[in-house]
Amino acid sequence: MDSRETRSRDLLGACLEGSAARLRQEFSMLEQTPSGQHLSQEIRSHAAILLEQAYDGLNRLHAILAYLNIMKRPVPGISQFLHEAKHTYEQALSHYGCGEFEGAKELGAASQGLSQVVEIIIA
Repeated sequence: MDSRETRSRDLLGACLEGSAARLRQEFSMLEQTPSGQHLSQEIRSHAAILLEQAYDGLNRLHAILAYLNIMKRPVPGISQFLHEAKHTYEQALSHYGCGEFEGAKELGAASQGLSQVVEIIIA
């Protein structure tokens, strides 16, 4: 693995860890909000769950690709899907941070779906 791949992997890992910390903070804030905003909380909670699942999917892909790299079994043609899954996840986080929970839900589900496509291609 060259140094560019290592730096890229480290950067993605740091980004994902920061995102996870923000999600944990949002979950704790959810528990503290008044019950009058039940529907809004439900949408926010669903968006957060989808973001968490997308995050898990990206981490799972990271582990699979690292294993394949170690085994010297590259899978051609997945980089575009992987890049799009990461980009969509970042967009979902941005929407979530701005309070646009519907958009965050859609983008989180899209990122999760793209991660699944990459897993299927690898399989």
